[in-house]
Amino acid sequence: MFCSQCGTKITEDAAVCPSCGHATKPAKVAVDLDKLKAGGLNLAKDLWLTVRHTAMSPFGGAAQAYRVIGADRALWVGVAVGIIFALVFAMVMYSAVRNTGFYIPDNSGFADFIKLCLVGIVPVLALALTSLLASKLGSGEGAVKTDLYIAGVSMMPFAVVLIVAQPLGLEHLDIIAALIVFALCLHVLILFSSMLNIKQLSERLASWALPVMLLLSGWFASIMYRWMS
Repeated sequence: MFCSQCGTKITEDAAVCPSCGHATKPAKVAVDLDKLKAGGLNLAKDLWLTVRHTAMSPFGGAAQAYRVIGADRALWVGVAVGIIFALVFAMVMYSAVRNTGFYIPDNSGFADFIKLCLVGIVPVLALALTSLLASKLGSGEGAVKTDLYIAGVSMMPFAVVLIVAQPLGLEHLDIIAALIVFALCLHVLILFSSMLNIKQLSERLASWALPVMLLLSGWFASIMYRWMS
């Protein structure tokens, strides 16, 4: 092996040339790429495990997956699902309003898409905050990472419905409406079972907290929509 700067013969493991001091190997980056790849692979596995458990058992499946992956990894699952939902929401809504000729203020394309992403992420954050508040009031278990997991996973049915509804178009509003009702039922089941089985809230508190969480989530989303307009 030879130095690319001065041509001096150097050993294979030399970091710098002993003759001219030229670096023979790139500096080690702050982030280990192998660890990043491993982390991404683990996240994908955790996502699949969560989706599989929740799809097989909407009432309790999310809690089963949570117990398998643990609170720390559940945080990233919740964040990932929340981001996926926001992106799906933004893409579907952006395409819909453009195809129907609906006017979006600040007709700049990218800015409109970012605003729709923000609208999509608001329900997830609102659910997480209200879930955290419910656990504090009811002395339930959990922390912010737990609440983000619950909020993100509970939005999965809506993400699936958005993907399915996109090719149907406005001429199949009856089918889309039925899918939305179906997703809402799954959403409520996932939230309620998670508050019972993950946060260990009483049935009485969970029963009252759930509608408040849904109302606040919708209210915050409407505020964001008015800001976007």
